[in-house]
Amino acid sequence: MAGKLHLTYPPNVSKVTAQRRRAQIRGLGLYHLPFVFLYFFSLRSCVETSGVPYQTALAHHKSKGYDPDAFTAKAADVKKPKVVDDWGGAAVEDDPWADLDADEGEDDASASASAAASAAASTVFVDENGTIVNATTADAEEQITYETPPTLPAAWLPEFYAVAVFSVIATTHVLLCFAQHWSVKFRAFMNYRETDAIKDGSYLMFVPMPHQGKAEIVRVNALEIPDADAPGGVREMLWTTFQRQRFEFVETERGGGANGKARGEVREVLTPVANALSSYVRPTRGLTPAAVAAYVSRYGDNSLRVPLPTFMQVYKEQLMGPVTVFQVFTVLLWLMDEYWKYAIFSAASLLLFEGTTAFSKIKNIRTLRGMGQAPGRVNCLRDGRWEDRNTEDLVPGDIVSIVRVAGGAESPIPCDCLVLRGSTVVNEASLTGESVPQMKDALSPEAIASDPSKPLDIDGEHKVNVLYSGTTLMQQSTGEQPTGGVAANLPKTPDGGCLCYVLQTGFSSTQGKLMRMMEFSSEQVTGDTWETLVLLFILLVFACVASGHVFVVGLRDGKRSQYELVLRCILILTSVVPPELPMQTAMAVNTALLALMKAAVFCTEPFRVPISGKVDTCLFDKTGTLTSDQLVAVGVVTPVSGAGAGGEDGEYSELTPCAEASKAASLVVAGCHSLVQVDGKTFGDPLEQAALRGVKWRFDPRSQTAVPTEHMKDPARDEAMKAAKLPPPKPPTRSWTGRPMVKILVRNHFSSALQRMSAVANVVQNSNDAPAAWVLMKGSPEIVATLLTKKPAGYDRAYRKLAEQGYRIIALAHRVLSTDEAHRVKDPRCPLTRDEMERGLTFDGFLAFACPVRTDTPDVVKALKASSHTVMMATGDSAMTALHVANEVHIASGGLERALTLVASGGGGGGARL
Repeated sequence: MAGKLHLTYPPNVSKVTAQRRRAQIRGLGLYHLPFVFLYFFSLRSCVETSGVPYQTALAHHKSKGYDPDAFTAKAADVKKPKVVDDWGGAAVEDDPWADLDADEGEDDASASASAAASAAASTVFVDENGTIVNATTADAEEQITYETPPTLPAAWLPEFYAVAVFSVIATTHVLLCFAQHWSVKFRAFMNYRETDAIKDGSYLMFVPMPHQGKAEIVRVNALEIPDADAPGGVREMLWTTFQRQRFEFVETERGGGANGKARGEVREVLTPVANALSSYVRPTRGLTPAAVAAYVSRYGDNSLRVPLPTFMQVYKEQLMGPVTVFQVFTVLLWLMDEYWKYAIFSAASLLLFEGTTAFSKIKNIRTLRGMGQAPGRVNCLRDGRWEDRNTEDLVPGDIVSIVRVAGGAESPIPCDCLVLRGSTVVNEASLTGESVPQMKDALSPEAIASDPSKPLDIDGEHKVNVLYSGTTLMQQSTGEQPTGGVAANLPKTPDGGCLCYVLQTGFSSTQGKLMRMMEFSSEQVTGDTWETLVLLFILLVFACVASGHVFVVGLRDGKRSQYELVLRCILILTSVVPPELPMQTAMAVNTALLALMKAAVFCTEPFRVPISGKVDTCLFDKTGTLTSDQLVAVGVVTPVSGAGAGGEDGEYSELTPCAEASKAASLVVAGCHSLVQVDGKTFGDPLEQAALRGVKWRFDPRSQTAVPTEHMKDPARDEAMKAAKLPPPKPPTRSWTGRPMVKILVRNHFSSALQRMSAVANVVQNSNDAPAAWVLMKGSPEIVATLLTKKPAGYDRAYRKLAEQGYRIIALAHRVLSTDEAHRVKDPRCPLTRDEMERGLTFDGFLAFACPVRTDTPDVVKALKASSHTVMMATGDSAMTALHVANEVHIASGGLERALTLVASGGGGGGARL
């Protein structure tokens, strides 16, 4: 017996199983065959018993004196006889038609009791002429007489048991088909079975994580792709598509023996996002036409098209939902119970409601389609020539030139790509929500030289070297052509653009993943499923008891036919779920949306509104949410006796205005940042802009040079002030003399993992001095302390004191490079690494920033806590700063002196309490 196939799959998928189709007949499963035979026998029984209830009822009424000819058209001129019929009286136990009542529309219990009493008090006979005789206990005038014929069943109606059997079979069959539409797992159980081998034509069932789409059964296809390690240079790739993402199956272990186990892996089709760093800077002529065709077959094109379904497709999907099917079933029951007006009105409301929902879904899909960028043009290196190509033609491995469109129009990045030469400024607000433009530099030669086999990490260390699709290019530069090193042989761009290597395209790119997440996470979320099921179960118990009582009493009383009793019982059971519930829920959601819109709150996923009532915890970001986003550089704190002052009781200055900071601290602030200028405007981290304004320095992004404001020439400002007859601005008070200047050479961008940023710059302390290469660094006080030559006394106490006052603290440090190190800064053959730069630093002080709390924040937090919500704050600032703000906005209470802070120990074996 073959062993079972064990599959491994990506962590973003809940489960993947290999399936193969069961035997079918003309595309129909074999499970239909038993129903065909059951239909045959049940229909034959219906045909054989057709008319039997009519004949039985007619014979019964004739035995009571009913003459059908007296009510025909031929005897219209004959006086209608008065017919006394006790068919609606007490039940006759030995008569199977005792439940047919000539007056079944009369439900009054008192009338039934009176009729029973009359029947018990006298014996009534009807002679041939239709006159009443032998009325011994009551007068003839008091007898109930009928001038209409008794009610008879339809002449074609089969026996009740035959109709009941056929109805049960048909209902089971219909539910079986609908259940396969509602549940992919049930469809797999009915039409597929697990297999231990995957080949072309097999199937994979993907089960996503909760709230990330629905399960799907997809077909596996085969594709021959080039592979240098495979025999003949070609191997067969088994691939499929799930949620617009391509996956491939790779067999990792073949099953052996009778109980051998086969193992395989289902993984996303690998794109060149984790290759060795040296592989991206190899000399290249671009992809050949054959390679492009192979990559298109493997990866697909670079488009983000979401198919737009027709209205009828979406409408059909809506009408086949379980709730809608239940409502249609209820409407049919009402029609059978002669409530045709109410049934038609309910059906029309249902169709209108589902049509509105279908239009809403189509609108959402159109909105999602609008997120995909329109195709553009890009220069692409193909087979040694630069070609103007449509962006949808790009494939992973292409070499492209990314350039901003002339005229200042937005220039979206068409794919995920690695910067090989040059630098760019991009706006990543569409992905991260951060409005601060980000600077992207080329892959550094020192990173390649230090470890050529190191894999690329686009989400970590090398994030600053990657352009993500969907972001907007604001500025780019070609960069210098290196004369040596690994990147010297890279081609030059024809349009002055930034040379890039395509990593991911289409729905595999960053923007494609975001669109897939938005598309497949938009299913309805029910947070009260368990409570709903418990409530429905309780109601169902009472409904079963009620319907059972109605059925038993109805049979005993004999006033209703068996068909009517069953119909009544089913209506009682279906009343457990009110058919108006979906409409009522929709109205409640719409009312909530209107209330939110009046409060200027817009909801993109309205179906999540009901579950929002279960939220009991609110987590807020600090900067920009609880506090304003306007940072102010308050001042600088430095050791009293100079940098590196020793002694356990080291003293520090009070908070000094930033403009009066030491020259070294001012140089670090002016030269260690990532500010850029686009269209005459300066963009960057608000903290860096606030720091530069605080020290009163000006930065020129074109020359990458910063000087004090009093030494910055601004002809436009001077002319404006002269025309307005205003005095020149008063220069700031400095604690130093001279005309310093700093010119940035290399940036090591800020990393949240490293908690620091550094730069190498040429520093001129006085106008007549020769420039010297300095390493300028800023970061968290805890990290900077580990990189200093000597940690000053009182270092921890000084920055904690500032943090307890609610300030955001940045530590400043620098190091003067030796002549040999300065030469290696931009040497591609032996570059100076970041680790070599950031060591042996000299401490220059703490820079403190203030961020005022929003005026309405305390009131909002109080209101949330009063409504039994737990309020918490998330921040990257120090614990003392966060605690101070938490006390201000009433998230926390109590003095800072009793606060406990966990810090990582040096050996990673735990923490310490401070």
